[in-house]
Amino acid sequence: MQLGSFYEFGFNRPKDSVTALAWYLRAAAQGNVLATIRSVMLEHRMTPSEIEAARELAAQLSASKKPASEVVKPAQTMSNAHAR
Repeated sequence: MQLGSFYEFGFNRPKDSVTALAWYLRAAAQGNVLATIRSVMLEHRMTPSEIEAARELAAQLSASKKPASEVVKPAQTMSNAHAR
């Protein structure tokens, strides 16, 4: 769910509605009600081809069976850089 929000609103990465919807769909498939709501709201602002691309990406993400942290690496922030 959080990765969907990061991509939808552009937190520490460029905004990307297709990737945001893919992560919302993945979370919704696991029973996350808020992700279901966000996905419906986001779909209303997207074209049919973007929605289809997001669904295909969600299927790929689900098929990978990798934890989200392995699929998408969070952007390094200044506080992370100083912690090392």
